[in-house]
Amino acid sequence: MSDYPAADVFLIRRGNVYKADPPRQKVHPASRNQLCVRNLTESDVVVWFPSHFLVGSPEADTYTLRPSETKCFSAGAETTAGVYPYAAYVVTAREFVEGNTPPDIIIDK
Repeated sequence: MSDYPAADVFLIRRGNVYKADPPRQKVHPASRNQLCVRNLTESDVVVWFPSHFLVGSPEADTYTLRPSETKCFSAGAETTAGVYPYAAYVVTAREFVEGNTPPDIIIDK
């Protein structure tokens, strides 16, 4: 059994490229009402939710994940179902995490 909380999105390094894994749109399940992101890189990663759909307020639309940290974000009651963009920035590499699809999270309420 892992010491880490369960995660829906893993931020990883593959060679010289940083990726979001699994490489598909992430679904925020209504039953759990949260989406968990784990940083498996060697750097701090700033996660940004520009529409404030998970963090919930304009003052807190970013969160810095330390290496090996998992953070769970909740969708506010005012958040409607839809597809929302997010970004993850690797601080030491000065580059954004890539994905095989656009960096979107699906809110399914």
